Amino acid sequence: MADESPKEYWKDGSLNLYFKDVKDCSLDDQGAKKYKKKATVPGTPVKDLQKDLIALGYLEAVSDDGYYGRGCARAVTRFQRHAGRVYRIGQDKKPCDVSATETFSGKADGVCNQATATEVRKWIDKKWILPCGRFQIKEKVWGTRYDEGGKVITGKIKLREDIFDAWDKVITHVHSLGGTLDGPYGDCLRVLQKMKKGGTSGYSFHYSGRAVDIYQDFTKTSWYGPKGKDDKIKVQRRYFVQKEDVGEKVFWRILCWTEKQDGTQGFLVEAKTKSHWGFMEGKDSYVPKGYYIDLTAEIESTGDFERIKAITGWEDNSNKAEWWHFQYAKDKQATFEDELELIGFTEKKIRDSGWNTDAALDHTPG
Repeated sequence: MADESPKEYWKDGSLNLYFKDVKDCSLDDQGAKKYKKKATVPGTPVKDLQKDLIALGYLEAVSDDGYYGRGCARAVTRFQRHAGRVYRIGQDKKPCDVSATETFSGKADGVCNQATATEVRKWIDKKWILPCGRFQIKEKVWGTRYDEGGKVITGKIKLREDIFDAWDKVITHVHSLGGTLDGPYGDCLRVLQKMKKGGTSGYSFHYSGRAVDIYQDFTKTSWYGPKGKDDKIKVQRRYFVQKEDVGEKVFWRILCWTEKQDGTQGFLVEAKTKSHWGFMEGKDSYVPKGYYIDLTAEIESTGDFERIKAITGWEDNSNKAEWWHFQYAKDKQATFEDELELIGFTEKKIRDSGWNTDAALDHTPG
């Protein structure tokens, strides 16, 4: 076939590289020669696009064969999706985000038209690459306690850096009201290993460092030592969890006992006026008379974090209740892989850790 296309594929106003199935997809002259088939597009636009996608980190180095296959279409879809975000990193791995008005406005459909090709070349010219590792992880020990026998209980919280800062502000806000969000915390950044634990999502935001499990105390009292285990003191239980039915969904609201019980903090709950759910007992009991803040409302007041619904079957498995779980509500990514890449996990690492299919990588996170 004669080469009638521009040598620079992004300058072709009629460019339309696509994959529908193995019998209906774009094949340029280079691909036709390799696979001994008839080319569907002249010149080498597919191969040239593939070289650029390799340079950007969206394709393996062996993928520049001139055949616009399933893998190439998926790479283009991912690029289109990422180009529609503000996140950018350079070849030096340093952040160089753009404004929302500078992002790609085309569809993430896996078709490379001129607009997509122009955006690809823009990234090449700007020396941007796939933004894997755009965010770092920050960590800190929040809250050290001792059990009744003097054993140290501590929890190190690890979150994506921007989410860590947002949660730190929530903690400061709650403390200013007389409440507490001290640890030890449960899951924050979960080890990248696909789990089969009951009540645990295989696509949880814990894997991407954007969810926290606050301290879960089902006993009447907590023990902690400000200076050491010999100084441990017993304090009033702080959290009382209320069940809320929203349609067929179950959510939880947390009342938090305030540090000062003199009326200067929180609101008064009179005796036998509000109930809370006892997970160990499996029934409601009255909230003790005292002053409280609505911890759930205060956490959500910034607009940065949200609670999630209980998972079906929570009555028989308290791990599914999720009353303690709060996750970052903003800028959720379209796929599980997109979330993980932002904190530095490569596609190979994710696949090797148990999410080894395209469907798993492209699964909605959460």
